[in-house]
Amino acid sequence: MRFFCLAVGLLAFGAPSALAQTTSPGWSASATFNPGGAVRQLSTGELIAWDGQVLSRQAADGSSQVVLHDFMDFQFTGVLAIDPTETFAVIGRGNDDIFTADLTAGGVTPYASLPFGGFDAEFSPDGWCAISAASSAPGSTAVSRCEFNPPSIEPILFIAGPSGPVAFTADGNLLYAPGSSAFPQPVGSANMLLFLQTEIDALVAPNTLLESDGIPFAAGFDGISSIRVDPTNNFVYIAENNFGAGVNRVRSVLGVPASSPILYEGVSGQTISLQSFVPASDGAFFSAFQPDLGGLLTFSATNFYSVFDRFELRPERPDLAFTGPGTTGIGPFDLEVSGALPAAGQLLMFGPAATSGPELPVAPFLPPLFVGLDVNTIQFFPFTFVADSEGALDVGLFNVTGAVGAIAAQMLLLNEAGFAIGTSSLAIL
Repeated sequence: MRFFCLAVGLLAFGAPSALAQTTSPGWSASATFNPGGAVRQLSTGELIAWDGQVLSRQAADGSSQVVLHDFMDFQFTGVLAIDPTETFAVIGRGNDDIFTADLTAGGVTPYASLPFGGFDAEFSPDGWCAISAASSAPGSTAVSRCEFNPPSIEPILFIAGPSGPVAFTADGNLLYAPGSSAFPQPVGSANMLLFLQTEIDALVAPNTLLESDGIPFAAGFDGISSIRVDPTNNFVYIAENNFGAGVNRVRSVLGVPASSPILYEGVSGQTISLQSFVPASDGAFFSAFQPDLGGLLTFSATNFYSVFDRFELRPERPDLAFTGPGTTGIGPFDLEVSGALPAAGQLLMFGPAATSGPELPVAPFLPPLFVGLDVNTIQFFPFTFVADSEGALDVGLFNVTGAVGAIAAQMLLLNEAGFAIGTSSLAIL
C-alpha cells in the first residue's frame, strides 16, 4: 500500500556550518579532551600522554589520571609508541635518552640513546619498534630496529635528509616519509617509500637498506609529518603540513594528491599531527558516509602558542527526519536530509517498520551499506532526489492514509556516477 505521495519538491539552502568548512562530506571532526604533549589512545579508550617530563595514563575525558613516571625536569618530547600488547611504551626525551615505560605498574627503564630522543617511532605487527632519528652521518637519518626481549637496537635504514615519520602496514612492511632540508618544504616535494618486511628481516648487521631499496608508495604531497595505517584494510592516512603554503590537512593516501581524498582541512597557520587510529567494528569501514562505529582517527592541531586542540575524526552519515502534520495523521510532511554528498542523487528506500531492525552491512558493497530495513520488503520511491550544494534536502510529501509508525525509511546515497556509496540514518513515519 502506498502510504505517502510526492506533493512539492523543494531544495533547502542554508549557510554552511564551521565544521562543514573543515571536513569533507561524509566526515565529522569533533574537539575532545587534550591532556597535552604527545598522546596515544589505548584499546580501552584510555590515553597515554607524554609531555617530556611526565608520562601519565588518563581517562578519555580527563576525569582520572595516573602518573606513570615523573622525571622531575622538562626536556623536549621525543618519541612515544605503544607496544601491540599495550603493556609498555617507548618514550624519548630531547636530551637523547630513550626509555621503556611500564603502562601498568609505572616506572621507566633506560633503553638507548638517540639524537633528541628520536623523531618518530612505531611498533610493527611482530612487536619490534622502528625509531627514526638523526644519524651520526651529517644530514642523514637512521631508522633503527628496536627489540626488547632481550633489548637490542640495530640501524636498518639510512636515508639522506632530516628525520621523517614511520609506520607499518598490517603485513609488516615499513612506510617512511623522508624529511626535507628546505624550510618551508617545496610544495609537491614530499614522498613516501615502502620497505618490504622480508628485506628487513633478511638484514644481517652491519648491512642496512638505502633509499634506493624503497618502493615508491606516494609522491607529490606538500609535506608529510605523520602517518597512520588502518590495520583492517591497510589504508594509509597522513598529516600533510606546509608552513609556506599555509596547508595542514588529513588525507587518505592513494598514490598522488589528485587521487588522495582530503578528509579534514585545517586552519592556515596551524600544524596537524596524527596520533592514534582506532579500527572500526561490526563490519563498518573507516570511510565516508559509514556509521560512527567505522573507527576514528585522533589528531592534534596547534599554532604553537595559543591553540592546542585535539580532535576525533569519524565517518558521518546523513540524518533522515520526517517533520510536519503528516507524521501524526493524514496531511503534508517534510522529508529532510542533512550531511549528504552535495549535488548528488539519493533514492528513498522504505518498508514496514514492524520488520525493520538493527542496521547490518549489506554484501557485496565495499564500503558496506548499512541497512535497517527488511531487505525482502524494501521498496524504492520512483524519484531520484538531489541534494543541494550543502548536502541538504527538503522534500514535501503527503501522508494519504494517516498511518503512523508503520513505515521505516532510509536514503540510499549515490555518487556523481550514480553508484551507491552509503545510507542515511533510519527514520520511522
